[in-house]
Amino acid sequence: PGGDPPPSQERRFFQETGFWVSGAFLSYFDTHGGLEVFGYPISAPYNNHGILVQYFQKARMEWHPFNPDPYKVQLGLLGEEMGFRRPPVASPRVSIGRVYYPETGHSVAHMFLRYFASHGGVDLFGYPISELLIENQRIVQYFQRLKLVWDPGTSWMSVGNLGELYVSLHRDSLPPDALMRGSYRVAGRGPVSWRILVGMGRSVVGLERMQEVRILLTDDRGDPVADAQVRVTVRPQDGEIIEELTHIVATDDQGRVTLSLPVADLRPGTWAVLTVEATDGVVTGRAQELFLVWY
Repeated sequence: PGGDPPPSQERRFFQETGFWVSGAFLSYFDTHGGLEVFGYPISAPYNNHGILVQYFQKARMEWHPFNPDPYKVQLGLLGEEMGFRRPPVASPRVSIGRVYYPETGHSVAHMFLRYFASHGGVDLFGYPISELLIENQRIVQYFQRLKLVWDPGTSWMSVGNLGELYVSLHRDSLPPDALMRGSYRVAGRGPVSWRILVGMGRSVVGLERMQEVRILLTDDRGDPVADAQVRVTVRPQDGEIIEELTHIVATDDQGRVTLSLPVADLRPGTWAVLTVEATDGVVTGRAQELFLVWY
């Protein structure tokens, strides 16, 4: 359920910056460009609102366990978050050697397009959020997740250090031990199991009513688990998950979540399966309950 990147399996220590990379993050690093695209790790992985994140010199990796494969590992939208998006421009008349993305209103062209297309395209970089710009006598372009830099003097294309810039700007809001060299927070995780308590307002719910759901997440010591990501799904006992009744939320400081779910999409006489999955990026838990939909 959910699945997490196994910290106890393969891991690699980067002496240059003093941080480890492991599990699914290491696999993504090795298969999507390595040092060229990501640079060295500059933080340990840590939980951020139920998402395991780790910063590299050029990017932020995120573990989204509830995403379908192969999108469980994603790069954070650093370009967007740091405000590098520029106003959209009109589609160019000449399209040779250029691709225009109406999603953001910007183009990728020529040597930038060649690098972009050969290194994962939109799946890795996200959409372009600027046209070509000049910074420090270099030509740059910002994407939702990464930045490309071209040096006219050497004709060399490289990925910019958005990760380092973000960490520098937000250092005070990041967990201090995640920035300590040699830190391996995942391997040191204490609790190894969770308890999910699910309470429902009604065991039989009429079509015009809402099913009230209360969730409490605790660890194996009985302490509440705050800031964990919780996915709540509903499906007929013999059917598929109803997307309209799927919610992904975070637990509060007391490890609690409260939801109101409409049941009008279910037929009267249907037994509905309520599934709760929770993760902090390392530990996962799962629980299920049944309720009856009636007139």
